[in-house]
Amino acid sequence: MAEEYEIVKRVLGNLRSLRAFARECDFEWLEEADSKLKAVIDERRSEYEQEQKQIEELESKRQEAIAMLAKMGLTPDDLVSGIQAPSVKSKKTSKEPKYIYTDENGEEKTWAGVGRKPKPIQAALDEGRSLDEFLISKK
Repeated sequence: MAEEYEIVKRVLGNLRSLRAFARECDFEWLEEADSKLKAVIDERRSEYEQEQKQIEELESKRQEAIAMLAKMGLTPDDLVSGIQAPSVKSKKTSKEPKYIYTDENGEEKTWAGVGRKPKPIQAALDEGRSLDEFLISKK
């Protein structure tokens, strides 16, 4: 259906195509089509004028509201900013440590198992040890 509308739109929008089409049509049919097209155009004009009137009324009301705000010493931005709640940053939840290891300085450290493996754990894994050896036992 959309293709048909595009074809009609193309023919009606081009004077040369419209003349060629009119030459092939019966004159009575052209007059009947003309009266129908005029009726449709009048309906559409009425709808368009009504839409424009609504837009103008809305704009007028908007301007009145802005003027009232100005009398109160406010701007439209003041109203909008009052509505918006300040953004609350969510706190990152830290994971509970799963592994314990001893670093190069001999200090015991923990690792939750997220992100890159600590160097001492990676070195032990490279030597063939298991990650399970570093698990923190739940007592």
